[in-house]
Amino acid sequence: MEDVLFMGMKNDVSFLMDSRLSLWGHQSTPVPNAPLRCIMYLGRLWTKEFVGKRSLYSSKTISLPVPRCVVFYNGTEKEEEERVLCLSDAFPEDKRAEADVEVKVHLLNVNMGSERKLMDACRPMYEYAWFVSSIRENMRTMEIEAAVNKALDEMPEDFGIRDFLIRNREEVQRKRRRR
Repeated sequence: MEDVLFMGMKNDVSFLMDSRLSLWGHQSTPVPNAPLRCIMYLGRLWTKEFVGKRSLYSSKTISLPVPRCVVFYNGTEKEEEERVLCLSDAFPEDKRAEADVEVKVHLLNVNMGSERKLMDACRPMYEYAWFVSSIRENMRTMEIEAAVNKALDEMPEDFGIRDFLIRNREEVQRKRRRR
């Protein structure tokens, strides 16, 4: 859905399918504020895509798709395979029960060796996890550009993401350098 979620960042995506609005993000750093970001994205997205010229003060309910918020995490800090992050965790502990609003974000750890069910079901996710893991291993003994090149050179020929990554090698190296 265009750039409504990006705010200058291109690692988030939203899509509508079967009356469900999926908000997906990718993070390589811890994500404790993901629920806050999600509710902010949802507000902008709902306003732009679903409210439009309809009045919020109408006597008719504006129908909204059911949101599903997911963060794919591949950082180096230890993280569970899967957990739910809640907006209420940001509220004072003694006031959480009073909250009238809750937002949940499903965090999936997509590092090699994690989230077996997802990796088995989504070959490109497995391939990406393999690639990131290979770069990290290579960086123990070499600079980033050499580490990326070696990972690309050693990537199995049957990996579907291989051609894309090779075509975009320079951009891949730049993105990894910024981290």
